[in-house]
Amino acid sequence: MSEASMQEDRPETASQFDETFPGGSPVGSDRLALFCKGVGWMSSRAVIYLQRPFLYPADSFIGRHLAAGGQWDRILRTIVSALLPHAEPSIYEVGSNIGASLVQILAAKPDARVVAFEPSDRYRTYLEYNLELAGARGIEVVPAAVGRESGTGSIHTDGTSGALFGWRHLTQAQRTEVLTLDAVCRQRDRVDFIKIDTDGFDFDVLRGGERTLRRDKPIVHFEFAPYIMLSEPLTELGWLQRVGYRRFVCFAANGLFVGVTSDPEQTISWADANGYCDVLTCWPGSPSETLLDDLLLTFMSPPFQGTVGAELVPIRDVSRIITVADSVRFNVRFDAVGDEISRAMSNGLLSSRHLIDLLDELVPAAGAILDLGAGVGSFTLAAAALGHRVLAVEEAAREVSLLRENVRSNGYEHVHIVHAAVRDRPARLELLEESGTRAAITTDGEEAAATLRTVSLDELMEAIDCERFALVRIAFAGLEVAAIRAVAEVLGQADSPAIAYTIDATATAESSAAPALVREVLEELGYRNYLIESGSLVPVETNEIQPEAVASYLAVKQLTDELKSRIAPQRSPDNLIAGILTTAAHPREQYRAYAARALRQADSAVRSDPRMVGALQALRNDASLTVRAAASS
Repeated sequence: MSEASMQEDRPETASQFDETFPGGSPVGSDRLALFCKGVGWMSSRAVIYLQRPFLYPADSFIGRHLAAGGQWDRILRTIVSALLPHAEPSIYEVGSNIGASLVQILAAKPDARVVAFEPSDRYRTYLEYNLELAGARGIEVVPAAVGRESGTGSIHTDGTSGALFGWRHLTQAQRTEVLTLDAVCRQRDRVDFIKIDTDGFDFDVLRGGERTLRRDKPIVHFEFAPYIMLSEPLTELGWLQRVGYRRFVCFAANGLFVGVTSDPEQTISWADANGYCDVLTCWPGSPSETLLDDLLLTFMSPPFQGTVGAELVPIRDVSRIITVADSVRFNVRFDAVGDEISRAMSNGLLSSRHLIDLLDELVPAAGAILDLGAGVGSFTLAAAALGHRVLAVEEAAREVSLLRENVRSNGYEHVHIVHAAVRDRPARLELLEESGTRAAITTDGEEAAATLRTVSLDELMEAIDCERFALVRIAFAGLEVAAIRAVAEVLGQADSPAIAYTIDATATAESSAAPALVREVLEELGYRNYLIESGSLVPVETNEIQPEAVASYLAVKQLTDELKSRIAPQRSPDNLIAGILTTAAHPREQYRAYAARALRQADSAVRSDPRMVGALQALRNDASLTVRAAASS
């Protein structure tokens, strides 16, 4: 239904208004008449939005946009579906207006527990009615503004927007109560997602909810419009990063993906270039951040290529500047159409951030690091930028070529690169001719084609002028045990290095047993394994189930005082079960398939839990044949 048709055939009675909706008003003529008596027939319009009737003020830009066939904040439906796997997440929307954004959220999560804040009497009337038209259940609408401090204030509005400041175009005003998020949340359960749109006052809302942000670590989605902010944008973004939200995913007003960065100045630049940006941010190391990374990779892959802005379309031979720490950056060249890590780096993602943040405590100044599976240098370059010597080992010829160029372009003379592969037996490194296309770590007695010479790890350490490695990083997905055995000589030393490794349990069909196998091999060498989670180190037992499909670990023989301060309690059975439930509901079928395999091989205490029984049954009925096979075999 177009806005024009509504203007020409403006209803003057409730029965005539029913004619605009096939089958009549879904809540009945009497209820509709009461609504229209309150706001006036002449001032209202209607449109079919998300297959439901939707009412709006005649002077609302939002309503006119919907009447023209558009959607409002459509990206929210994608975000909520991908990042909130549970059926009943707790969602707070601050500045609900007439409900156009909220019905997008509810289209993805109809059973969500929502608290909607809208101080404007005019907007709130439409909001409540549109929620009723949408068939929404259990939505708590709070008639108050949200700010930095509790009290009272004036909300200034026009047909479309409202703010706690009297901008020239906001001609109507009313007094309203002002709450803080901390005050509202103090006696409530945790909140999972906070969406804010308050026309320049979003950081007032966030500052009034700092305790809640630190306690619940919710996903946050807010409007960032520097030109209407009364506070300094750079200061506010810096504050949010100090709270813990380091990375900002930016979307243009039309919902198209702009980019992702940890640089506040870049965030401001994107917002200025686009008029404003909607910003999405998650707590680092949280399950939602892992889901966010998957979502970002979707944006950077077909069919999204060509829709994310000309600068960010995935192409070969892309160059980016990656920020490691204050005033510490490196330039990296890569193929943005290559692996997931490379595509992520095209928008400033440093996939090894969790480990980079621990380097000061693991590696002494100018200490040496062995990076097995260096790729194009995501970790190697970051460690080198911080002043560490790195021996980088990579088997893919194209990535080795790019890695060498990246090391040269950054002037890192303290990085030594070895083109090599890993084999699943005790091995020695064999280097090939520089003109060759590949090299190998071969087992004793095996012949390696085009071998130039055989070198030991001792010789390689001498090449980078070090007596020992302080850290060994292993990033050979599915070949972690092979990599450990290949460097067993180093790991068996009295002053053994720390080992950082990531278990991608989707790498092989047998991957559900991989975490336990890697831990067992390391424990035989005298190591203790810890999960790296939000800057903390969580002890894990040998056969403990890994709830996450992808998890990062640190293994050490002795804890330093600095590392001891990071030790967190071991995860409880309930924590493990909650993690498996999250993976079992993941949008990627490889993750759900891993959850199915892990559940089948879990101990009886986990398998017999009613929640696990239900999850496994759901996986057996999954839409994906791969997941069904994993759950049933």
